[in-house]
Amino acid sequence: MKKQLKLIALFMAVLMLFAACGGPDTESGKPESASSKEDPVSEGSGDFSLPVVDEKITLSCWVPLGFKQQTVMNSWDAIEGFQAIEEKTNIRIEWLHPPVGGETEQLNTMIAARNLPDIIHAAWDTISGGPGKMIADEIIIDIDGIVKENAPNLLQYWEENPELRPLTYTDEQECYGMPYYWPQAPGYLYHFGFVVRGDWLEKLGAKTPTDVDTWYQYLTAVRDGDPNGNGEKDEIPFAGKNPNGTLDDIMQFQRLYGIQPNAFFYREKNGEIVSAIHQPAMKEWLATMAKWYAEGLIDPEILSTDRTALDSKVLTDTAGSLWSGAGTGQLGLYMKQKENDGDETFSLDPVPIPTTADGERLGWLKTMASDASGITTANPYPVETVRYFDYYFSREGHLFSQVGVEGKAYTLDGGKLDFTEYCTANPDGLSFDSALIQCGLAPMSFTGYQLADYWKYNISFTPQAASSDEIWGDYTVNKELSGLRFTSEESNRVASIQNDIKALYQEVVSKIITGQMEADQFDSFIQQAEGIGINELHEIYKAADERMKNR
Repeated sequence: MKKQLKLIALFMAVLMLFAACGGPDTESGKPESASSKEDPVSEGSGDFSLPVVDEKITLSCWVPLGFKQQTVMNSWDAIEGFQAIEEKTNIRIEWLHPPVGGETEQLNTMIAARNLPDIIHAAWDTISGGPGKMIADEIIIDIDGIVKENAPNLLQYWEENPELRPLTYTDEQECYGMPYYWPQAPGYLYHFGFVVRGDWLEKLGAKTPTDVDTWYQYLTAVRDGDPNGNGEKDEIPFAGKNPNGTLDDIMQFQRLYGIQPNAFFYREKNGEIVSAIHQPAMKEWLATMAKWYAEGLIDPEILSTDRTALDSKVLTDTAGSLWSGAGTGQLGLYMKQKENDGDETFSLDPVPIPTTADGERLGWLKTMASDASGITTANPYPVETVRYFDYYFSREGHLFSQVGVEGKAYTLDGGKLDFTEYCTANPDGLSFDSALIQCGLAPMSFTGYQLADYWKYNISFTPQAASSDEIWGDYTVNKELSGLRFTSEESNRVASIQNDIKALYQEVVSKIITGQMEADQFDSFIQQAEGIGINELHEIYKAADERMKNR
């Protein structure tokens, strides 16, 4: 299989001559300037030296190509930052990319056949049994001992960000890979939130929606006030999409009632893990959504709307509010499109996280809980592999892997990073991300950690997007569960129970919101969920949480 994967990679790859790549004039993984508090970069350890090996070696790495990469390249061989890393470390990576859309199937087949490359980069919690089972089944190895002796940059990064280390360990204290992290620091976190038409808000004389009452007032005003001025009652007060039937956009209004959106379980302020469907507030939320839907405040097509249809409703001046991403993929995209169309009044404004009756505002944090490059049992160079990836956690390696070689995609002035016109006004007409990913992997997730400068630039295109981080970052509590690990036996039960309950839950919620069922009938669903095993599932989650506390 290893040979087959290499052949596939060769057919897929766009072979390029390696450019002579330079960087800061140092032979260590240490930076030349101090790290910024906004971009928590490990200074690195004096114990780290380059190259990693005297004689060049090649390691094979299975990793999805990436949705954004597929539009401009066939292989990560073309990324200039990796060419620079090869020159510095003396280790070449042979990138093995599965077909886009067939990643899960190929990964499962590869694991089942035990025909393994040297490295597998995956979200290990999504694999049946999780990383613990992969170590027990001798697919990947526990690298805890190797890391302690050979990864000074990662160890220092953990020291600076101690909350992240447990995410890369199993409950048995096994380190399952060299991780990718989205740090818990300003500038990284608040990618999604509610937005409203700020120009309509002003035109209608409505208050900024912050709670149940002011949201109702704003939505009603949009419905009745003809804010788009065409003389027709065609406005959609709240527009949303329904990706894969998850009801994710409309679920965000659960925040109004202190419920973690679209979650079976979440953590209350006292630390207790509670079942979402058993909370009395769940029926209050359902009743409110049913009322809003019946009164025409929620798009009647919300259950069948995809992203393309949503974009059209926003850009044709019918959507009055939505749940949106902040960057160039959504909020920033809409604003730039309307600007290019010559519309000087259109404004989509981020609004605060909804406040509950008790004054809570549920935050939204982004963490990569299990993304890591696992070292397989087929790898003859585990120590060298750890040292190679440790370089990604040094300042120099971090910049190479994220944004490439200084001078093309970016410049540094006293430690401050500025993107060049190659990215911001690409001469070939490439978007910012399409240009940048030819230099480094900042728009993607791979071993290392997200560069704050990338996200800050991504939301800097319009004042509205730039303000989102501060507005959506003003929360009082985060109830999300993250980093739980299930045993192999638990994983099977969790998958079986959750899949059955989720399908029923989405069906019942959809019917209640659209008026096909009464909110009180949710009690019948709870009884069905208990029959399927929701209480057993609750106990499994609580047990996993207790184990996590002891990591």
